[in-house]
Amino acid sequence: MTFEERLKKYAKEIGIDLIGITTAKPFYEAYNRLEKMKRLGYLSPWTEMDFKKRCFPKLLMKDAASLIAVGISYLVKEDDGEEDDKTLFYGKLARFAQFEDYHKILRSKMEELVSFIKKKYPEVKAKIFVDTGPLIDREVAYRAGLGFFGKNSALINPEYGSFLALGEILLNIPLKPDKPMKNGCGDCILCLKACPQQAIKAPGEIQTNECLSHYTQEKGLFNEKIRRKLGLRLWGCDTCQEVCPYNQKARPGSGIFKVHKLGKKPDLEQILKLSNREYRKLVGETAMAWRGKRILQRNALINLGNLKDPHAISILKEALKDPRPIIRGAAAWAIGEIGGKEAKTILARALQKEKDEQVREELRKGLEKIL
Repeated sequence: MTFEERLKKYAKEIGIDLIGITTAKPFYEAYNRLEKMKRLGYLSPWTEMDFKKRCFPKLLMKDAASLIAVGISYLVKEDDGEEDDKTLFYGKLARFAQFEDYHKILRSKMEELVSFIKKKYPEVKAKIFVDTGPLIDREVAYRAGLGFFGKNSALINPEYGSFLALGEILLNIPLKPDKPMKNGCGDCILCLKACPQQAIKAPGEIQTNECLSHYTQEKGLFNEKIRRKLGLRLWGCDTCQEVCPYNQKARPGSGIFKVHKLGKKPDLEQILKLSNREYRKLVGETAMAWRGKRILQRNALINLGNLKDPHAISILKEALKDPRPIIRGAAAWAIGEIGGKEAKTILARALQKEKDEQVREELRKGLEKIL
């Protein structure tokens, strides 16, 4: 058995679903694609704009020779952590946000791989990247044979689908590379048709700053059309992945990822009542934590507005007292969406006291919808 075979066997033993190897050669096609996306204005504002750093591994390690790509499925059995409808008011989390932070879990597994490698190569240099690093995870995974690119740009593995947490290890030793997979989408365009924002402009060409997942992480109060399209999406959007035939029949992963205490459909009232300490304790362990409490609570208010349940008025009325303008503005919009006599009275009284002009505008718009 070769070292590469032993390494892959060990990876499976510790719960890594997919592992492959590629060289540290530049990712020229990815570089050109990023440049095109930039010209078109399709990139999210938090995208790493140093494309050379993202596509030229030797800029991160001068003597880089190989890359190990790993993938762990975060698709779990439907009854795992099932608590849906336990509350009257709930929002929906994209699958990647339903678990304890995948960055930490994946990194710990890759550290175990590095320890295994060091038994054979004690002097090896290794750098671990999990999503937050500059390298493009999906490009590394594709070239290492973990899957092929779907028309929504997701990496799809024929067995595990596209609900995959990806990471890579950069090494200064040469390892035998694997071969990329052939594309398996065929004529299927279900993901293009399903995107609520039509953000998939062409196969592999995504306007990421128009994806609903982007808006759940964006600052401020975006336009009303987007707010309504969010529906009950509290964080992220899985629509294009949910319709993919490969995900319909995908095999669940090794079980490393467990549904977090927030559950698949978090209680929106609980989200709105979180103190900073409670937020750090409950949400701080998930992949949502980086954006902060304010954005998550804004989303919860938008979800309540889209539920249009009059019973939520009392919750929204309390949010109008919040010191943060974005929260008051989102609450005003949600109350206007629900409407009714009580909503009209609440908005009118709030307008008399409100000093922030943006919030005043939301209050006025809310009243106009009710009148």
